Amino acid sequence: MHFLQKNGAKITIAILSIILLILIVVMSVLIPQGSNFKGITENLHQSAFYDLKTSVSNMENTLYKFDVNVCDSYCQSLLLNVVVNSEVATTSLQTLVGNYDTTQLTRFTNIVGDYCKSLMHRLSYQEKLEDSDKTNLADMAVSCKEIGENLLQIQALLEEDKSYILKNVEVLEKTFTNYNSKLQELSATVPTLIYDGPFSDALQQKTPKALENLQDVDKTQAENILKQSKDITSIEYLGENESYIKQHRYKISAKNGEATACISVKGGKLVSFNFYREITNPQLTEEQAIKKAEDFCVKIGLKNMKAVWCSNSSSSAYINLVPNVNNILFYPDMVKVKVAMDTGDIISYEASAYLYNHTERTISQPQLSLEEAMAKFSKQNIEKSTLTLVPQNNNKEILCYEFFITTKEQSFFVYINATTGKTENILHIVKSDRGNLLI
Repeated sequence: MHFLQKNGAKITIAILSIILLILIVVMSVLIPQGSNFKGITENLHQSAFYDLKTSVSNMENTLYKFDVNVCDSYCQSLLLNVVVNSEVATTSLQTLVGNYDTTQLTRFTNIVGDYCKSLMHRLSYQEKLEDSDKTNLADMAVSCKEIGENLLQIQALLEEDKSYILKNVEVLEKTFTNYNSKLQELSATVPTLIYDGPFSDALQQKTPKALENLQDVDKTQAENILKQSKDITSIEYLGENESYIKQHRYKISAKNGEATACISVKGGKLVSFNFYREITNPQLTEEQAIKKAEDFCVKIGLKNMKAVWCSNSSSSAYINLVPNVNNILFYPDMVKVKVAMDTGDIISYEASAYLYNHTERTISQPQLSLEEAMAKFSKQNIEKSTLTLVPQNNNKEILCYEFFITTKEQSFFVYINATTGKTENILHIVKSDRGNLLI
């Protein structure tokens, strides 16, 4: 179960405010000079900005409601509202600042959402919210309020002049770099999740297993790796990124628009890329999008990758893929792919979990048979089942049977320990206007 450490420090609003002020710079600097692409990008950024502003405001208003003693069922509804809005805020941030590191702010929105998911899980087992939980929620509400006030300032500046920043690009880029260095030096923290996910402290402390014993590549070698794609027409080096995985950053142009791309310094592996373009006339099915994502993994050298999750927001499909080896799904080694539903172009790719966790493993035979595990769900409709390796706390991995189960109008993924028969996790599929969520 995901939860906050009780001794976690309070969220430091100053750091988040600094990053938000930097958005004033970034939202204009990111706009290319080409007028057609510039117009498309401005529209995307405007939409993402207002989505971010609205979602943060919704999070703030909802979090304050926990000051009132309400019944558990209403708490569940409030927590779900925060989770959905935190997802929107995170997606909006990724659209706004693809060229820059906003890890602290994105991490905050993810932690708020994950914390609320953990509280929903506890309430589902008839546990009560502790006073410390309500204190954490109140602190998060205050932080959201502070963030919202900064967003209002940014909104006023953007409405006054969307292009005033472009005159001082070099100075502003240097300023942004200085602020990022300052953020790295500050000791301020946010509450720490004991959760082996892409934004957890555990991930920051790990060494990428897939990159062990590989030689470093310089910027020219990394550029040559990118040039292996025939679709790329131009490449511009942006520098090294001292994020979780040290990487070379590039701005690239291709047939489907412009993007940022990152290649790991160690090993020269593709870490991520993100294209920015308008999606018109979406017409692909989910099955077609999944086929595009799986074919892309083959193209870049990732073997036996199988789609295990697809969330379709009409214009884009967000697809998670993991290795399928000897009919076992390796969830720790996940990559995430975003497919444009108009042309099937791969417009986003992220492989940090894969690079951190992928390694050769020896998997013991399950002590519990599939039939014994299935017997726990005699009254439910089991639509499919498979063996999986799933991540647990403290960087551990356990072998589980995964069951996709439907009960009336609800759907769940249930994970049964293949050694002990214990229920390790239950994920509830919740539909939203931005695709499906797992709670």
